[in-house]
Order: sequence, then C-alpha cells, then structure tokens
Amino acid sequence: TDKNLAKIRASNFGVVFQDPISAFNPMKRIGPQLASQASRLTGASSNEARKIAVDLLGRMGIPDPEDRYNRYPHEMSGGMLQRAMIALALVGNPRILIADEPTTALDATVQAQILELLRELQQAEQVSIILITHDISVVAAVSDRVIVLYGGQIVESGSKIEVLTNAVHPYTKGLLASVPDLRNWSTEPLVGIPGTPPDQSKLLPGCRFANRCSLVADVCKRERPILEKVSDLDDHHLIACHIENNRTRGDQHA
Repeated sequence: TDKNLAKIRASNFGVVFQDPISAFNPMKRIGPQLASQASRLTGASSNEARKIAVDLLGRMGIPDPEDRYNRYPHEMSGGMLQRAMIALALVGNPRILIADEPTTALDATVQAQILELLRELQQAEQVSIILITHDISVVAAVSDRVIVLYGGQIVESGSKIEVLTNAVHPYTKGLLASVPDLRNWSTEPLVGIPGTPPDQSKLLPGCRFANRCSLVADVCKRERPILEKVSDLDDHHLIACHIENNRTRGDQHA
C-alpha cells in the first residue's frame, strides 16, 4: 500500500536536497523541524526527539548545537544549513542517503568540508550514498562507482578509475573533455558537446545521444543500445553504444 511504501522509504532512505533553504520551513526553527521528523520516524517522545535533534546537529559539526536548535533557517550560513539538511536526512538512520547536488551553492572551502563530512558519515554510519552531481571533480573526490546518465538512461557505468581514466562512451568522453586541466594550461578553447539535450516529452527511438554524437550511424537512430561489457575481463565496466560495443567486440575477436 502507499502507506507501507512511504514507511519503507522513510526508514531506509534519506535525501539531501540541492537547496536546503527551500527544504526547510522558513517559518519554523531548525531544531523543532528535526525533532518533529525524529518523533515521526522513531516514535520518540518530545524530550527524546529534542535530544536526537541536538545530538545530530553536533555530529554534523555545527558549533553550539543547543543554540542552533532555536535558529530559523535564514539565520544560518549556507554551509551550516547544508549540515542541518544532512542531519534531517539522517534522523531515521537510513541505509541509503541520496545527495542531490549537495555542494552546488557553496564556496570551494565549504564544499570540501561537506564532502569530507559525507565521507566520514559513510564510514562511521555504514550508510551507502548516492551522489547526484554534474561536477566531475566531486565525482573524482568521493565516489567508488560511477553511473553516467543521459536523457534519463544509463550510458556508461563502472568503477571511478575505469570511467574517469578509460571512458568509452562518446558522451562520457565529451564530459571529461569539457573540464579544464589546470596542470596543462592551454590557450585553446574548451571542447564542448554540440547540440542540445533531447526534449523528454518528444523522445525518438534509438540512442538519445544520437543527435549530438560524432560517431552516429543509422542504427543509432533506429535502435536503443543496451548496456554491455566493455571487456570480458571486467564485468562491471558497461556502456550502451552501438558503435563502441561493435568496435570492442571486433578488437576482442581479432
């Protein structure tokens, strides 16, 4: 039932939203919002829920959590508010934490602090983290496994090392090529991906990257590619590309 499904989601999943200021009720103080969630998910009394909320704020590295408990969202900095958002996501002791662009609105120093906090939580709480981001540097810093999506579909997946150093899909290669390399400074302009993303309301058959791909062939426009192994030696590095899959199979048979 919908009620049981909501209970499963609440007890197993926590969500850290991209913009914490819009995730909190601006008319209520931070602490009582955490305590209310704690009461709902754990059945704690009001006093117990308050203790849970204060403890979580402290564990998230927020100084003077007793004082912050009574602050409104607009009274906290972006970094502190994002920490409070993570605390809210952890109230129910979830097994999986979904973090949607958790560092987008933060400066570089605070971004690094939040990413380090997520790493510590993953190890200390044994929680799995699904990080949604467009920032390749964030992917490189915190991930173990990478899934590259285009038009709502997986185009490449594998270990961080395989995907970031041995990318095969044209879209993944395009993403990596668009990142500036400060170690090898060049006056050449960055390489962009031509065209625009597909209209999700008017999706055509075939590969969704076909209209932007330099390798496109007729089959790409007719048939949707499926995920296949890049190599028989690696069961985890997968791509969905007619051209690259055929090329890989040809190399292995040669």
